[in-house]
Amino acid sequence: IDKCDPDIGCTTEPLCDDGKLCTQDLCDAGVCSHPSVDCNDNNDCTDDSCDTSTGLCLNVATECEDNDLCTIDSCDGEGGCSYSDVDCDDKDACTKDTCDPSTGCVHTDIDCDDNNKCTADSCDINTGCVNDLIICNDNDACTEDSCSASTGCVFTPIVCYDGNACTVDSCDTETGCSYDSVGCDDGNKCTTDTCDDTAGCSNTAINCDDGNECTDDSCDSNTGCVNITVDCNDDDACTTDSCDPENGCVNEPIDCEDDDECTQNSCNTATGCVSITIDCNDNDACTADSCDP
Repeated sequence: IDKCDPDIGCTTEPLCDDGKLCTQDLCDAGVCSHPSVDCNDNNDCTDDSCDTSTGLCLNVATECEDNDLCTIDSCDGEGGCSYSDVDCDDKDACTKDTCDPSTGCVHTDIDCDDNNKCTADSCDINTGCVNDLIICNDNDACTEDSCSASTGCVFTPIVCYDGNACTVDSCDTETGCSYDSVGCDDGNKCTTDTCDDTAGCSNTAINCDDGNECTDDSCDSNTGCVNITVDCNDDDACTTDSCDPENGCVNEPIDCEDDDECTQNSCNTATGCVSITIDCNDNDACTADSCDP
């Protein structure tokens, strides 16, 4: 619009001014148009607008925050916001790595318990769970060492039985079973001490018979057989006492005959032979009495 101002002279006012700083005032063949100011900076990472009070373009960085601590928020000038997963791998094979959107990475210790009492459960940060077999050795030679998955080590006493009645079966914690001979000696010199594998000790009376009828055979538990000569004295002066090893005592009558016809011979058991002169008196005064042996 052309005007003339008395003070300043001719002026020309835009015919199409809409009074808005964020539009372009155009006139083409007398027709006004008001396209918006182009604030596009061709950067997908900005929010583009126009400040109506100043007419200046505003290119404010785009807010890509998704409020998820499990993503890495970024912006590509050609593609806009992008959200890549956070890498929660702590390089520790003993943890289970997860992510909580509200707190971020979570590293939970893994459970290496294999529910086997016969293993020692541990974890190696490089390889993960380790379940090593435990050694159930109680260093006792008198037990059989084994392991139960439900209860752990089992130490079962071994049975030291050799089925021999002539041994004392026992066990030494260092050397194991031992089978020592039983002592069958009953301390009696009058027995023969032996042992039978099945029946055990036997203490059989010894035979002290020396086969001699002239001895009394007996046994003394402290010294053994006693063979005492028998006394064949029958306290009869009229016998000769002796002993026959096969038949025993022999008491033979003694012979008191003195081969003297003038004596009468007899024997007194207390004193022995008695020789009494015979009386040749015929009570006849006319004879001379004498005796011819």
